[in-house]
Amino acid sequence: EIILLFVPVAFVTICEHTSEHKALSAVIGTDLTQKPGLGHTLMGDGAATALGTLIGAMPNTSYGESVGTTGFSKICSKYVITLAAIIMGIAAFIGPLQAFLVSIPSAIFGGCAAILYGYITLSGIRTIKDSNRIIVLEEGKIDSIGNYKELVKESEVFKEFVSSQKKEVLS
Repeated sequence: EIILLFVPVAFVTICEHTSEHKALSAVIGTDLTQKPGLGHTLMGDGAATALGTLIGAMPNTSYGESVGTTGFSKICSKYVITLAAIIMGIAAFIGPLQAFLVSIPSAIFGGCAAILYGYITLSGIRTIKDSNRIIVLEEGKIDSIGNYKELVKESEVFKEFVSSQKKEVLS
């Protein structure tokens, strides 16, 4: 019975993984749900999570930051990303390199974060605008179903959502 408590967590993780790969596909211009395929990437995500938990690490998950980093750097090579991960792993054990990274002014990191989260926001908006089918819920009940253009015309709940997001992005 305890396993049933983890079903919603698994469902949310699968949804997150799928949406991140859809957004990343839009950024790099290759449909990752087809090649290598969503089944393969979900299996890799699950295997990494299982291995991580066996050694006491946090579960693996997809991150919007990956989409943002790829968006502004235009680098989508798995070899470059792997090399960057190795360098950062090694940097954790080299004092002078740690000191250099700590010496970078927080304003620089703040500017990078603004760019990063701007890309994440834009990729989310693009995903919503390009979706064929959006299900709008209000108080747990389906309010309307349609694509972006249809919902902007027909659904008051969706119009309110879009308006609130525009205000948040502009503020």
